[in-house]
Order: sequence, then structure tokens, then C-alpha cells
Amino acid sequence: DAAAPKGGGLPRFLPHGSACGMAVGEPAYDKLPKGCKQGDVLVGSVTYGKNDRPKGWRVEYVVPCAPPADPKPATPAAEAKAEGEEKTEMMKLDEAARDLRVKALATLSAGGTAKDADWAELHAMLSKDWPDHLPLAKAKLARMDREATRKDSLAEVVAAADAIIDLVDTPELAAFFGLKAVPLDDPDPAAAKLRKEKDELKEALVDALARKARAMADMEASSSQAKDGAEEAKDGAEAPPPPPADGSATFDTSLYRLQQWEDGLKTPSNAPKYGRLVVENLTRKAQIGALLDYVTKALNENPKLDAALDTELRAVKVKVLGELGWAHIAENEKTWDIINKPKAFALF
Repeated sequence: DAAAPKGGGLPRFLPHGSACGMAVGEPAYDKLPKGCKQGDVLVGSVTYGKNDRPKGWRVEYVVPCAPPADPKPATPAAEAKAEGEEKTEMMKLDEAARDLRVKALATLSAGGTAKDADWAELHAMLSKDWPDHLPLAKAKLARMDREATRKDSLAEVVAAADAIIDLVDTPELAAFFGLKAVPLDDPDPAAAKLRKEKDELKEALVDALARKARAMADMEASSSQAKDGAEEAKDGAEAPPPPPADGSATFDTSLYRLQQWEDGLKTPSNAPKYGRLVVENLTRKAQIGALLDYVTKALNENPKLDAALDTELRAVKVKVLGELGWAHIAENEKTWDIINKPKAFALF
């Protein structure tokens, strides 16, 4: 009890001539007088009752060595900084060459089908040396999901999206963004770098989930059309691939996962990214009022939409107006579409 931080202990009465053991607590190191060094002897006195020696009993205390400082918990930023310092110059050079080749993939992808063989060769070489490199997986997904050819490779789009999702440690990423994120202007360069890396990781995950959801919607629609028109198939044409058997691989579940990471999914200003997904979701739910409201706002807030997406949204708007029984407004929309976006102009 005497060794307790507050000292004192419990009072005890001893018969004359008896004895008992007693422990005296050691003072905390930070409570010692300033200037004390290891090996110094501090002298004092202690009394054991009212009728004890007038000046008490002599007590000596030898100052010990300073206790080791408590190690600071390793922060993610510190770990990332240490990991970066461990890289050799040769490793950094290899990574720089890798990044340059990954950028070259985008150039080859923009070259159309004429560059397909070169793209496949370079991608195979990089995948062999860097199988888990996220930018490489993003490059493959972007290529598989090209507007011109995506309808013919929907299964490959889903597979490429799943590859990115598998590379992301979603629990760890959720834990990082669950706390107050480090601002990008943090004075610690390692912390700012870590925040940037996490943002890029989240962006890649959201993009993969969005592309997967759209591909799943197209696959499910194609499968339904193939089932309805199976008897009309001619010349042995192959039916579009059905959705994967995995119960989790559906449009609804993919969209649900996307909504867990993207707050502004249904915001009309984000229509360039998610417009098709929102339209598909509202169409499946038969919420034609909400669909009309979304499409109208998306067109008004995004005057420079991609031509293909703009055409799709305007067609949806006309269709919904017709379903609501507002044929005169639908015809007016068609007329203004022709005036605003003519396919050709008169010569004179």
C-alpha cells in the first residue's frame, strides 16, 4: 500500500515488541529533482508514528538510469515513408520504366484495332513482372470498356473490374477514410503522399465498381433479349454471354457496393460518370417520375455531355414523357432536338 502512487498506506497498530514488513514506493522518474543524474544519492528521512525518533530514520535513494522512452505508435504515413526509403536506386529506376510503359498502353489503346497486337504484347510483358500493379489493371479495364467494342467483351470488362476490386484492401481503405482524413496540405510530406495514394486507390475502386455495374446491366439485358428471341435466331448466331452464376455478380449488388463508396452517385451533375447507371436503376424500379426529374436536371446541368450519352438521355426523356401520356411535350422535345442538333446543314 505504501508503494501506491498516493502513498500513505493503511494504518496499522503493532503490539510492543512485534514487527512487520513494509514496502516503500519508488518515486516516479519525472518527479525527481531537476539536475539529478544516474548514480546520485538522495538523502531524506522517514517516521513511523507519533512517538518515533524526533528526526526520523535516514533514507537513501540512488538515482537509477533514465527509463526508455515509450515508442510512438507507427502511423501509416511513417510506414509509407520508411518503405520508400528502403527502395534502392535500381528499384526506383525499374518502377520509373514500368510507369512509362503503362502510359504507353494508353497511347496504343487509342490507336484502335490496328494497335491491338502491340497492346497485348506490352500488357503481357508488364503483367508478368508486375501482376499486382494497380495502374496496369486500370489500363486493362479502360481498354476492355471502350465504347466501340465493349458490347463484345462484357465478360472481360467484369473480370477486369473484379481484378481491381481484389487488389484493393477495402476494409483497410474504409478504416482510413473512417477517420478524419489528413488534409492534402499537411506539412508532413509522407502524410500528404499517403492521403494522395488513398484517394487514388478509392478512385480506382469506384471506377471499377461503376464499370462493372454497367457491364452487368448490359449482360443481363442481353441475356433477357436472347432468351425472349431464342426461337428467332438464325445462321447459328451465338447468344450473348449470360451473367456470371455468382449470386453477388448482379447489377443491383454491384450498384449497392458502388453506393457504399460514392456519395454523389445520384447527383445530376455527376451524370457524365454515373448517368447510365442511375437511369438503369430508376428504370428497373419503374420510378418514371424520378427518372424524368433526373434526366431533365442532368441535361440542364451538363451542357457539354458526351454526344452518345446526351443522345441516350434525350431519348429516355422522350420515352418517359410518352409513358406519362404527354405526347405533345414528347413531340416538342423531338422537334427541339432536331433544331438544336441537326445532323447536317442546308448548303444554301
